[in-house]
Amino acid sequence: FLGASLAMATVTLLGVVFGEALIQIVPVAYLRKGSALLFVLIGVLMFFEIL
Repeated sequence: FLGASLAMATVTLLGVVFGEALIQIVPVAYLRKGSALLFVLIGVLMFFEIL
């Protein structure tokens, strides 16, 4: 339990740090469009059972 909790906290921390750094480099509008595109792409791949 402790290992899983530490792993989750570490992954969350990494996501926050890299997310903040990415926002400084890439405009938020591009990030939103890119994440929406990836969301749709993953949905299509799952629909056709490719992923």
